Amino acid sequence: MKKISLSGKIGITLISLYLLIALFGPLLAPSDIGRVNLDNALSTPNSSNFFGTDENGTDLLSLILHGGRTGFIVSAVTVLCGMFIGGILGAFSGYKRGIYDQVIMRSVDIVFSFPGLLLNLYVLSLVKQPTHLHMIFALCITSWASFARLSRGNALSIARRDYIIALQTMGASTYRIVFRHIIPNLLPTLLIQFSFSFATYLLVEAGLAFLGLAPPTPSWGNLIAQGTSYLLVAPHMVLIPGAFLGLAVLGANLLGDGLRDML
Repeated sequence: MKKISLSGKIGITLISLYLLIALFGPLLAPSDIGRVNLDNALSTPNSSNFFGTDENGTDLLSLILHGGRTGFIVSAVTVLCGMFIGGILGAFSGYKRGIYDQVIMRSVDIVFSFPGLLLNLYVLSLVKQPTHLHMIFALCITSWASFARLSRGNALSIARRDYIIALQTMGASTYRIVFRHIIPNLLPTLLIQFSFSFATYLLVEAGLAFLGLAPPTPSWGNLIAQGTSYLLVAPHMVLIPGAFLGLAVLGANLLGDGLRDML
């Protein structure tokens, strides 16, 4: 196994910082996000408010620290569900082949035939007041497909190895072979895909929040949408949350690159 590359180390650093924000951000927030001070509205970054304030005079740093948790939870749960469902379906598809392979892969083709974001938008539009669970469900409809296709391709190769053929000859069951011998060999590839997919769904979650299809809780997408109304007079309301989102996405992508080189 190779040592992790410089880009991978940078990715680990950025993702670790993002994880700290997601876990402890609300505790580290310097002020109450429910506090309104109209006299201090739209102030630029200063010594009292390091990142400035929004139109209500609320400290932007506190809003960012609270909002980081939303995107992290939604994206992580979405990708975990996609990896679990897609990984298992793809492993069975690649090992069993035949009708199993046809049904699962044609389902993957159907998912990929629709623009993912539009499909997510359609599902969320069916709900009057979407919650985070609704958002996760909508995103999981598309997140499993890429994992299924990836794991199926690798399972096809693993299924031809001598020790798998020996297990078949000895009468080992399909479930034993898939869960104890094929899926463990798929985990490195699935972890790499997890990192890249996490970056993708961070952007998707922020995009849905930006469009108003997310609960009215602090999130980086909501903050960017809120700031567009004051872009000319208070650009920090868009630029700073956008920078945090960009660094989180960059960290996940660099981590995926580092894992790919190492594994």
